[in-house]
Amino acid sequence: MDSILQKLLFGFVTLIVGVMLVGVVADNVGTVNSLSSKTDSFTIVRDPGLNDINTTYLYTVSAPPTGWKLDYSDCAISNFVYKNQSGATQTVNTAYTIVSTTAGTFTLKNVTTLTDATSNATTATYNYCGDTYLPQSWQRNIISLIAGFFALALLIVAVAIFYGIAKDTGIIQ
Repeated sequence: MDSILQKLLFGFVTLIVGVMLVGVVADNVGTVNSLSSKTDSFTIVRDPGLNDINTTYLYTVSAPPTGWKLDYSDCAISNFVYKNQSGATQTVNTAYTIVSTTAGTFTLKNVTTLTDATSNATTATYNYCGDTYLPQSWQRNIISLIAGFFALALLIVAVAIFYGIAKDTGIIQ
């Protein structure tokens, strides 16, 4: 009887720990399958009374693709949104131009959305590849299966343990 209780306890502990680990595995799969999001702040300096800004000056985001990320088109800067000092979203090709999504650079255009202050705190929000991101879709598809197979393996182990207990107690011949 002690053997059966030990197996039963082992089965329940295995099941509880396994269920907790399925959530952890699923969270880790989510981090390698999704792009990271970032907001950068830029201070745009203008001379008071002037209506123009330097349209040739390149602004660079703080997380441009580097190293291995340059080899994958999935790792270019995406969902770029530029906002002026009052938080209003600016229109691409009207207020700013994205020069290179692989270098993470953009320029501003001559627009009156910036005030005549000496500096304007603006922001740019964008998505980029984190260091753990899988850039190829086949990699993301395969790793997405891990949580399901882990849960399936957990189910098989639990059934095997409880089947053994049922056989030892004579419930199953």
